[in-house]
Amino acid sequence: MSFTWGAVRVTRDASDPGSVSVGGSPATAVVRGATALYPPGLRPNLVISGINHGSNAGALLALSGTVLIDPPVPGFAVNAARALTAEPIDSEANRAHLDAVARHVTQLIAAHRNWFCEGDRVVRPGTVLNVNYPARPVTHLNGSRLTRQGAASDLRIAFEQTAASEYAARTRQVEVDDDRDSDNYWLAAGYVTITPLGANLTDDGSPYDSRQR
Repeated sequence: MSFTWGAVRVTRDASDPGSVSVGGSPATAVVRGATALYPPGLRPNLVISGINHGSNAGALLALSGTVLIDPPVPGFAVNAARALTAEPIDSEANRAHLDAVARHVTQLIAAHRNWFCEGDRVVRPGTVLNVNYPARPVTHLNGSRLTRQGAASDLRIAFEQTAASEYAARTRQVEVDDDRDSDNYWLAAGYVTITPLGANLTDDGSPYDSRQR
């Protein structure tokens, strides 16, 4: 998770005191907003982070700075692969694509709001719904699926020596073959994937008793 550990500038919007910008990474902004910038003793009802450029599906979640589960605040982490990969990331076409994703995810949030609440009671206070959009226009989506986190990643990282005692990371995309109920599988099929995430990363299948001394 990318976090800004040094001093971070916080700026309030003069026209809207409730709007604050944080000069740090996305995870820094959310943690700062949910703690230091929030009224003492309170937590936000919901955190929506993103839109992240590129997917955070499968094994890539281990590197994610968009998905935040501490402090325990329910939320949506929104990620979108570029529909037009030949275009620059900040091109007008890709900005229009993200605008379309924002409108669509607003509808998704409205449709799934009861996931977190029953009446006025929060029933999943620490759950984050990780939402991924495939690399296609919103008008070409096949629908949405509630999925499990996949075990694979389409990203491979290798280090190339560029000078004495210096290495640079190189990345390449690869085909992913993952289980049918995974986010990777349904993303490749053109669906928006919604994956519930929690804070417990313990491998419950490990033989703890045999390791105790």
